[in-house]
Amino acid sequence: MDNNQTALDTVFHALADPTRRAVIQKLGRGSATVSELAKPFDMALPSFMKHIGVLEASGLIGSNKVGRVRTCKIKSKKLAAAETWMSEQRALWEGRMDRLAEYAVQWFGPDGFRIESQEIDIRAGGVWRFEMVAPDGTRYSNRMEFLRIEPPILLEAIHGTDVDNDPDSFRLLATFDEQDDGKTVVTLRQMHPTPERRATVIGFGAVEYGAQTLDKLANHVAVVLKTLPLKRNQNDHETK
Repeated sequence: MDNNQTALDTVFHALADPTRRAVIQKLGRGSATVSELAKPFDMALPSFMKHIGVLEASGLIGSNKVGRVRTCKIKSKKLAAAETWMSEQRALWEGRMDRLAEYAVQWFGPDGFRIESQEIDIRAGGVWRFEMVAPDGTRYSNRMEFLRIEPPILLEAIHGTDVDNDPDSFRLLATFDEQDDGKTVVTLRQMHPTPERRATVIGFGAVEYGAQTLDKLANHVAVVLKTLPLKRNQNDHETK
């Protein structure tokens, strides 16, 4: 493991504790003594000093002692490094979301249907407006308003027709569970506003259509995987 990764691990470990995060927030407003930092917490001073020690070891804060008073201050360099890493990860996932928007129209919807997008922004607070075109040419307007996206484990949205305050809109939750064999189980859940609406949706084939959509996704992933370079075993490159 390289030194940069080790340093990041130490920083994120330090920030994983709510007490230490509160100390960082306090020091973000200026230097403070240990007594001032410890005052809001219901713990013995030796226990609190362990938190200070973790923060100092991570490089997030520094301290100096004058007489019996120890004063702490924030050290921005390590925070900046963590922020840079998080920005890089954010850019990576935003790029993946952009590709997801491009790919979604290729597999979303039941067999024989095609998708025509008017607007697509796959992120929390974003909207996907599209028409689902049936094999006979019938058009069905759709709008998804994305509530929560937590790559790579879940996506949550409100799905209805492309009108404001659609009374029949439902909550859609898609979860992605990685398996030990390298495969991913994708589960789609729909939460409808009333039992009657749920029965209606099941009656016109929503379960079957959902299964067809997942089959199309599986087929699309299989095609994409064939375009990726194969990982070769190191022994394949050895000359015997």
